[in-house]
Amino acid sequence: MPESILTKKALADSLKKLLTHLPFNKITVTEICQECGMHRQSFYYHFKDKYELVNWIFHDEFVNPMLKNPDLIGRLKFLQEICQYFYDNRDFYRKVLAINEQNSFSEYLSHFLQKVFYQYFRNILGSIEDIDFYIDFYTDAMISTIKRWISSENCYPPEKFLALVHSCLLVSIISMDEQK
Repeated sequence: MPESILTKKALADSLKKLLTHLPFNKITVTEICQECGMHRQSFYYHFKDKYELVNWIFHDEFVNPMLKNPDLIGRLKFLQEICQYFYDNRDFYRKVLAINEQNSFSEYLSHFLQKVFYQYFRNILGSIEDIDFYIDFYTDAMISTIKRWISSENCYPPEKFLALVHSCLLVSIISMDEQK
């Protein structure tokens, strides 16, 4: 494994460890570096700030493995995988998804999901005039729902969470159909 990846992983592990007992906004780059015995200069060589480190963690742990199997993106299996990932790492993501500042992980996740939903809707709807509406609607709904689910004290397992999401969508479709 290249040394730069090892350095990034060490910084990521330090941030994760610090987040077990400190809120994200109280953690400094200096503390992250001290935790893994590195200099601040090493941190800034790889990341512009701790928000970029959080984004890298998601990219390294979830996005990169997903890119190895692009057929999953835009399918139910993708939702199962992302929900399982957030559930398995819920202590970390409870804290970072609660941040709504500029350059936050929520912003990064929104851009990522927009790309996923774009690909999905292009595949099933083709080229339609209002595709951006669909993308924004599903991105916002998914982020809001995931945030609420992950931050819940009694966080459902991903299977139950996705079953409830599926049920909500079906109830909405059926009730709209009955109102015609």
